[in-house]
Amino acid sequence: MRKDKENKGHGIQNTNFNIHLNNLISVVNDEKWSKSKLDEFTVKFNGKAVENNVMDAEELATSLLGISTILEESNSILNGQYSKMIVKVRSSFKPGSFIVDMVSFFSSDGITAIVNIGSIIGFMGGAGTLLWFFRKTKGEKILTKKQVQGNNYETTVNNSDNTITINGDVLMLYESAPIREALIKVAYPLINNKDISDITFMRNGVECEKISRDEKEYFTLLDKESIDIT
Repeated sequence: MRKDKENKGHGIQNTNFNIHLNNLISVVNDEKWSKSKLDEFTVKFNGKAVENNVMDAEELATSLLGISTILEESNSILNGQYSKMIVKVRSSFKPGSFIVDMVSFFSSDGITAIVNIGSIIGFMGGAGTLLWFFRKTKGEKILTKKQVQGNNYETTVNNSDNTITINGDVLMLYESAPIREALIKVAYPLINNKDISDITFMRNGVECEKISRDEKEYFTLLDKESIDIT
């Protein structure tokens, strides 16, 4: 049973958090990446629970930790030794949301660009992202996957006869237990509080992606049964 923490000093009022992600890039010869691009997006919690611009501190902190973890873990999986991501938070005061400033660093001339983590996860929206794939599969276990072209795979999932083609980078994140654990934390306010209706991701004031309350069950841990790879 969910305890009411609002009267015990655990609420946060009118608070945003600005998250700054800095990729600290080290490559051979101790050179640094010379080009960078800043992507900023807003995460907003909606529902009756935040109508008065007050949000449960545990729910907010857990979701914030989930966002930090999924960015760092995804960066580690996809970019490996070439990139380290550090997440810093600063507070501001805009009712009902908190701001995430995401910094994606690309390579200098002659070196392959690192993966743009925010675009792969889907915080800025678009088809073929990790959040898009979770919505398509409903979080179900992948039963088969077949490489069809380049780094794309044709997949089938449990409880569905349909095939879904997805990029290998997204597939790698989808199959990662730490990534799923992080997404559970991101969705924690939806799981823990029936009065949070959705978590919306926005860019330049425009809605890009949304996790609704009825989608919260998609983010679960799976068993370790083998997957048929062809």
